[in-house]
Amino acid sequence: IDEVTKKIGFTLYELRGLSQAKVMASDKRLQRVLSQKQIAVIENLDNTLTEWERMMVSEKEQQIFQNLTTTWQQYKKLVNLTRDHVLEGHRESAFINVGRPEEQLFQALFQQFSFWLKEEVNNTANVYAAANQNYATARWTYIALVIFFTLLVLMNCRLVAYSMTTP
Repeated sequence: IDEVTKKIGFTLYELRGLSQAKVMASDKRLQRVLSQKQIAVIENLDNTLTEWERMMVSEKEQQIFQNLTTTWQQYKKLVNLTRDHVLEGHRESAFINVGRPEEQLFQALFQQFSFWLKEEVNNTANVYAAANQNYATARWTYIALVIFFTLLVLMNCRLVAYSMTTP
């Protein structure tokens, strides 16, 4: 869970910050540098989401993850639109875009991320509970088998002793 938070959650906030910084930057060179960094962050996040998508097991988990990736695709388009506006010199429209629409979609995206993270925590707890149950079952099975074979050996020893003492 810690890895997911770092790889996705922190990266989303980094992307949001880059988008805002790019709009505020008045220097064209700095805007290009921030845009390149933003492209790298988006590519990294795309790869991370693709990796995690392969690990979805349950139908509920897949649906929640699908909602997350759908919202991510929408947010990514909006961030790219803001970047294009900045690089084309349309700072006013970029400033408007990064303000309300991008912020609202970012909040929706982070909410989807939170839902998915909660599902992952629930799945982890379920796996842990199942592992504990399996351990308890295996432990009692082992104890029962030890008792059974001990009794079997004792009965066998008694039969052998009885057969040796009777003519």
